[in-house]
Amino acid sequence: MNSKLKTKIVLLPGLDGTGKLFEPFLKTCPEILDPVVISFPTQKFLPYSELENWVLERIPKPDPFLLLAESFSGPLAIRLTQRLGSELLGLVLCNTFIQPPCSPLFRFFPWTLVFRFPPPFWAMKFFLADSSPDLIRQVQETIQSIAPNVLAGRIQEILDCDESLNFTRCSVPILYLRGTEDRLVGVSCFEKMKSLKSDLFYKELKVPHLLLQLAPIEAGISISEFLNRFKTIF
Repeated sequence: MNSKLKTKIVLLPGLDGTGKLFEPFLKTCPEILDPVVISFPTQKFLPYSELENWVLERIPKPDPFLLLAESFSGPLAIRLTQRLGSELLGLVLCNTFIQPPCSPLFRFFPWTLVFRFPPPFWAMKFFLADSSPDLIRQVQETIQSIAPNVLAGRIQEILDCDESLNFTRCSVPILYLRGTEDRLVGVSCFEKMKSLKSDLFYKELKVPHLLLQLAPIEAGISISEFLNRFKTIF
C-alpha cells in the first residue's frame, strides 16, 4: 500500500519500555497503519514529566498520527494529549489506567531489590501471558535487560499517577482495548475511565494483560475500525 495512504501510529511501550514486546503486533499490523515504536532508556530512570519531552522529540513530523499506549504508558499518553496539537488524530489505550491500579501499600515494597532477580515464571504466567511460555520467556529476558532502579522508578510513577483531569480534557477520539482476563489492571480502572468519558470507544478481548502480544490481529482490526469511523473527520 502507498505509504501516503497509511496513517502513522506511534507506539509507547509498557513497563519494560524497550518496545521489543510489540513484535507480534508489528508483524500483523493492518496495512492502513504505519507503526513507529518509541523506546525509553533502559539504564536511566525518567519520570513521566521527562518522558513527555523524550517522546515529543522522537515523534515523526509533520505527519498526523494515532498514539497508542500500553499499560505503563497510558498516563504518559494522556499527559501528551495536552501538549500535542492537530497532528494527534486519536488515542488508543491498551490495558492501562489513569490512577494507580493497585493498593498504595505497594509503595513500600523494595522494588529495586525485587527487580534484581529474574521474575518468576509462575508470576509471569499468572499476571501476563497465561498459556504462552515463549512470550513469558521473552518478557523475562526483556525485564532482565533493564536496570532495576529504572523499573522500580516506573512502578513508583504508576503508584503516584492521577491523570483524571487530563483525561477529561482529552479532545481527541479515544479507543480503550481491554483484556477481560487481565489480572494486573482490573476492570475498575476501565470503569473509572468510562465514567469520566461517556463517548469512550472500547473493545474487550478475552486475553490477559499482554493483549497486543496475545491478540495482535484482533487488536489491529479494532484499531482499523476505530480509525475508519473517524476518517472523514481526520
